[in-house]
Amino acid sequence: MKTSFYKTLGCILMVTGTAVGAGMLAIPLVTAAVGFSDSVFLLLVCWAIMSFTALLILEVNLAFSESASFSSMSGQTLGKLGQSITWLSFLLLLYALTAAYITGGTSLLSHMINLVSSHHIPNWLNSLLFTTALGVFVVWGTHAVDYLNRFLMSIKGLSLLLLILVLMPHIQPSLLLSPNQGPHYVLIAVPILITSFGFHIVIPSIRQYLGPDPKKLRKVILIGSSLPLIIYLLWDCSILGIIPANGPNSFNSIAAQQSSIGGMLSILENWLHRPIVFASANLHKVLF
Repeated sequence: MKTSFYKTLGCILMVTGTAVGAGMLAIPLVTAAVGFSDSVFLLLVCWAIMSFTALLILEVNLAFSESASFSSMSGQTLGKLGQSITWLSFLLLLYALTAAYITGGTSLLSHMINLVSSHHIPNWLNSLLFTTALGVFVVWGTHAVDYLNRFLMSIKGLSLLLLILVLMPHIQPSLLLSPNQGPHYVLIAVPILITSFGFHIVIPSIRQYLGPDPKKLRKVILIGSSLPLIIYLLWDCSILGIIPANGPNSFNSIAAQQSSIGGMLSILENWLHRPIVFASANLHKVLF
């Protein structure tokens, strides 16, 4: 019973960890012109859509054998052409994600090595070391990935909690009442918010790990997708309640300088005069 609980918890964290990535830091940038109240509505709608589609994928997956993947499911339902399109789409998606994570991990590893040693190690070697270290867990199996993910999610959760606790006392409610500056900003925000709830790729793996228990799997998906929603709402509220839309050190100045997350974090540090904000946010960014 205890083992089953921890496996379920691990799968919930897999869903949450897959959804919550470094892209979370960009959410306030794309919702600033939408306004906080409308961004809350957009986040709820995107969460509902992505959770519903995840449950649909789960129902399809449960109709096939336990080893069914997206490729085999698409092959049996859409034919060879559908299977080829699905396989190519996932190949491109996973290649892009893997490349992004390896790049970020290599940067972190290089920084850590530079802190303890004066010897320069080529980036290609750092990339190889980082990929090999994590690749061992992937080859080891889902159980090993589960334990590693729990550890990394603990670090990630602590960094986010620390960051939000530091930001919350500085929120100005009047800034959260800023109006929507135009419907076209909604169209800009939606793609970012939708992808921020993207965890569907792990559904077949979770089904294999937990077994064909529809009730437990639905609970994992709903809880696992709800945690990112809560995190995004708190993060969006914290940033939009501190950084104004106009004026110096505002979202408009970030746009004028053609800056992005780094500029936003620098402005946030200027407003609060606390380097811990930049450090905590960057810890989240380099880990995930």
